[in-house]
Amino acid sequence: MKATPLASWAALPLLLALWWLLAWQLDTSLLPTPSAVLATLQQEAASGELQRHLAVTLRRVALSFALAMALGCLVGIAMGRLALVNALLDPLLVLLLNLPALVLIILLYVWFGLVEAAAIMAVVINKIPNVAVTLREGARSLDPRLEQMARIYDFSTLRRLWHVWCRSCFLT
Repeated sequence: MKATPLASWAALPLLLALWWLLAWQLDTSLLPTPSAVLATLQQEAASGELQRHLAVTLRRVALSFALAMALGCLVGIAMGRLALVNALLDPLLVLLLNLPALVLIILLYVWFGLVEAAAIMAVVINKIPNVAVTLREGARSLDPRLEQMARIYDFSTLRRLWHVWCRSCFLT
């Protein structure tokens, strides 16, 4: 049975009603009402603090994403193409894939303190294994004849990266 679009949109007002009811019933500052949250949001936006905090958060997200993708791609491609690297890093990859993000965050905060670098490192370390696994499997499935062709025609590293790796990923 397919859900109607109206049923999908009904969840938001129901969630807001449940939030308001719980906040009203508990009457605690730990769970403010939706109207109190909206008032605070408007106040922070008017003062400029909301934009400043959003910019800092988005910078952290962008940096974490870029680092995780770059390092995950390097590790994943190396693991997919080099059996020795795969044998060495596979146990670490399995460990990191099964390590809960909350545990990693707490460990890094304990080791490095409540600093921005610890938060960024926690996200990067948590995401590298996901990227690496995906790229490792993609690198394993790459047709070896394409690499052989690139060697025969003496492709540069950048040309090999573009014509063999990138184009084969997008065309398959």
